Amino acid sequence: MNTFRLIFACSLFLCRATNSGKSTLVKQLVSALPSCSAIHQDDYFLEPGDKRLTWIPELNHEHWDEMKAIEMDKLVSDIQQWMKKISSQSDHSSSILLVDGFLLYNYRPLNAVFSKRYFLDVNKSVCRSRRSERDYDPPDVPGYFDKIVWPAYLNNFEEIKDMTGITFLDGTIKQEDIFQIVLKDILSIIPSNH
Repeated sequence: MNTFRLIFACSLFLCRATNSGKSTLVKQLVSALPSCSAIHQDDYFLEPGDKRLTWIPELNHEHWDEMKAIEMDKLVSDIQQWMKKISSQSDHSSSILLVDGFLLYNYRPLNAVFSKRYFLDVNKSVCRSRRSERDYDPPDVPGYFDKIVWPAYLNNFEEIKDMTGITFLDGTIKQEDIFQIVLKDILSIIPSNH
């Protein structure tokens, strides 16, 4: 049976792009690690206009920063399918799956499958600045960050801040430094014959 590791690179922030550097980190790791795949929570958002989304009347906008805006069951199913596929392969190589997102640790069914867990943290001003440089579909409306995004992050962080087994990293340090820290940590759990 194959050895596989489910590695998780998670950021602090919310809604499609977390603005903490998780997507950049995952791309770097996929390029650097052999037998590495990635699943992105952002790919599981509901479509705009979906009836399951919460409508925020005072902003005339949908709420994208809560669990029910994401098809988490499908995400879990895709992770399980990857695990089954790796388990059924006959060679004995190691495989690594990186899963990135902003609400993964808040979804309890996922926590048991991670070998490593990382959380990239940025402060409110950095987060706001990075978010303002991104294009969203649908775009953020005025007031969305202060009314929804940041309060949702604080609530979600409160749920996970005392969990054991999470490595909290400063998302404001150089991307290369974050990459080297996480790469070294991942390489420490890969069998040396890989």
